Amino acid sequence: MRCRRCHTKLDPKSNRKNCPNCGVLVSKRRTVKLSSTTGVRSNPITDALQRLSPETLIVIFAAVALALICILIISSCRCSGGCSSCATGCAGCAAGCSQCGSPSKENHPTSVNSLPPGREYYGDGVLYYTFGDNIISLNDTGESAVVAAGANISCLSADGEGVYYISGGAVYFAPFEKPIVISDDPDEKYASRRILSPSVSGGDTGPDANPDGNPNGDPDADPDAEAPATAITGYARDGDDFFFWQTNPVNGQTEILRAGKDEAADTTLYTGSIRDITYYQKHIYFYDMTADPWELCRIPAGGGEPSRLSVAYNNAGYALGGGLYFYSPDQDGVMFLCKADPRNMKSLGKWQITGLHGIIANDSYVYYWKNTEDSGALFCMDHSGTDAKELIRQVLPISPQSVCGDYISLYVNTTVTGDPTETTEYRIVNTATGLTIA
Repeated sequence: MRCRRCHTKLDPKSNRKNCPNCGVLVSKRRTVKLSSTTGVRSNPITDALQRLSPETLIVIFAAVALALICILIISSCRCSGGCSSCATGCAGCAAGCSQCGSPSKENHPTSVNSLPPGREYYGDGVLYYTFGDNIISLNDTGESAVVAAGANISCLSADGEGVYYISGGAVYFAPFEKPIVISDDPDEKYASRRILSPSVSGGDTGPDANPDGNPNGDPDADPDAEAPATAITGYARDGDDFFFWQTNPVNGQTEILRAGKDEAADTTLYTGSIRDITYYQKHIYFYDMTADPWELCRIPAGGGEPSRLSVAYNNAGYALGGGLYFYSPDQDGVMFLCKADPRNMKSLGKWQITGLHGIIANDSYVYYWKNTEDSGALFCMDHSGTDAKELIRQVLPISPQSVCGDYISLYVNTTVTGDPTETTEYRIVNTATGLTIA
C-alpha cells in the first residue's frame, strides 16, 4: 500500500490516517466479494448473441434495418382505404385492387348510388326523390321538404350546394338556399336555373334544322313544321367536368359531349347509334346498336375510338360498380351472372343464375332480380360474390330502377320481361325497414 501523492510505502496494519511523508489523507482499498452465479438462469438470446462474431452481428443488424425501411416505403405507397369494393388492400392507387380491379377508396370515394342517375339520389343522409312534378328531400330523421319542381324530372343528383336534374330536355340546378320570393313560378320559387341546354352541334330546332324546310325531308310534310327538338337524356358530373349526352330525333344519332367551361364551346367526344350510356371512373360506356348483336363499348373521358368489350346485349343489360357485371352464356349455353375488370375484361367471377331479368350495382353491392308470371324477387350480394340474400319479394313481376343507399326504386306489376302494364305502380322501398315511402 502506497501514498497516492508521494508513493511512500505505508503499513496497511497501521492506524495512521495521513501519510507520514506528505500528510495526504490515506484511504484503505476495499475488497469486493462477488456473489456466486450458480443456479441463475441465463438468457438464451443473450447467450446466442455473445457467441456470434462482430462481423455476423453487423450483417444481422443491417438486414433488420433494411427490412424496416422496406416496410415503411410499402406502407407509404399503399392506399389508406384499400379497395372500394372488397376487403383486399391494393398495391397502389393506380394499380387498383388485386382481386376485383376496383379503385382505392382514397381516389374514388364509395358511392351508394347506382349508375346512371335515376329519379332518386341519396347523399349526406338525405334521399332526394321525385313525386309528381316535385323533388322531395327526406332526411334520415323523417323530415321532408320540396326543393325543386319541374315537368318530367329525371337524372337526379346532388352535392353540398343543391340538386341537379333533367327537365324538358335540359339540365337544371336548384340551390338549397332559397331566396325570399312570392311567386307561383316554380323556377323563381325554388331558384332553379337552366345550366345546360342541348348543344347546337347535335341538331337545332325549327325549320332551319333541315335543308328542305321540314323535319324529315319529306316533300309532303308541312314546310312550316318545326323539327323535333334535340334533348339531353343523361349527364355525369366528375369534379369540374360535366358530361352529357343528347339524341337528335331527326337522324336518331346520339352525341356524347363534355360541357365547355368559361363560355367555351362544348366538345363532342363521340357520335353514333348508341344507347344505355353510363359514365364510370373516367370512361363512358354504351351499347353500339350498329353491331349485330349490339355490343358493349367504352371510350375514355377525353374521347377517342371505342374499345369493344365483347359483351353482347340482352334484356338484363349491364351494371357498373365494383367492376363490370353482365349476363352471358358460357360455351354450353348456360347463363351466368359475370363480373369482369372493365379495364382489361379479366374475369373476376361468375355465378350461375337461372331466369335473371336485370342487374344494377353500386360500389358496395350488385343487385339482380328474377320474375315469373305471378311474382318478382330482388337479391343482392357483395362484390366478392358472398352473402347473397333476398331483399324484396312481390306477388307481381318487378323492374327495379335504381339503388340509393338503403332505398330501392322499382316498378311493380310489369310483364315478366319488365315492360310496364296499364296498372304498373312506381314504388320506393326502404330495404332496412321494409317501408314504402312513395
